Amino acid sequence: MNVVVDVLGPPAERQHAKSRLGLGPALIVALTAWFALPEQAGGYRLAKWGMLGWALSLLSFVLLVCLLTTRHRAMRWPQPGWALGLFMVTSIGLPALSPVRSPTHWPGTLGLLTGLAIFSLTALAINEVAVARRNSLAVLTLSGAMCALLVLLQAAGSRWLTEGLPATLEFRSPGSFGNPNWAAAFLAPLAPLSLALATTSAASCWRKLHLANTALLALATAATLSKGGVLSLAAGVVVYALLNPGLPKTRRLALWGAMPVSALGLLLLAWHFDWWATAPWLRGRLFLWRVALQ
Repeated sequence: MNVVVDVLGPPAERQHAKSRLGLGPALIVALTAWFALPEQAGGYRLAKWGMLGWALSLLSFVLLVCLLTTRHRAMRWPQPGWALGLFMVTSIGLPALSPVRSPTHWPGTLGLLTGLAIFSLTALAINEVAVARRNSLAVLTLSGAMCALLVLLQAAGSRWLTEGLPATLEFRSPGSFGNPNWAAAFLAPLAPLSLALATTSAASCWRKLHLANTALLALATAATLSKGGVLSLAAGVVVYALLNPGLPKTRRLALWGAMPVSALGLLLLAWHFDWWATAPWLRGRLFLWRVALQ
């Protein structure tokens, strides 16, 4: 361990190495979200066992080595530490068995790798190393820009990565996910995160970049035509604004009042146009909701 720490260099360089540790989990989340999780038309054909799988495993392995060999860890390990270590080793080792044993094929393995990455991002979020925290969030939000550009190109008429999908307006912009709702689920939470990065950036160039990315993510979320995605985006922006301690009291009260008014207006609009019976995206869902409530 001492040899590895010496290779990392003096404390200043070691701190810089810890700041880069956050890039691994962010990249794992982005790559699995883009290409692997849908398991359907679109990005799935890019994710069948190949270079992407080995890249994810390699990123996880490097992350594990850094955590085990760095004296001042950039992440906090929960107790008992052996349980997390076993989980990480399993996440990295199962892909090697994937071609041999079908139960360890990508659906389960990708879930483990993504769980490992989400844990790492959570540990970074509560870590005292602010640079590592910002780096991981910046990589994650800027990775959404690539997905957002693909969604907008598809909305403009490009059919790249959409062979085999319905050509209707509702399914025209799935990104690499195979389904517009999944693309919106990835893009919508990144918009308020990018807005937060813009607000807290010291350099004006980074502030402008994050603001532009916020607008791009919001526009692409709307282009998916996902109702849940747009509502999630709006909710995220409202919560972000309410978390601001410097928000004037009048604006805070206006936001609190706008939420029930908007919900009531949406219900009245749905009742007026009889969406309960005519909207194709509600068919079947009302029955499931009723059963779930019961």
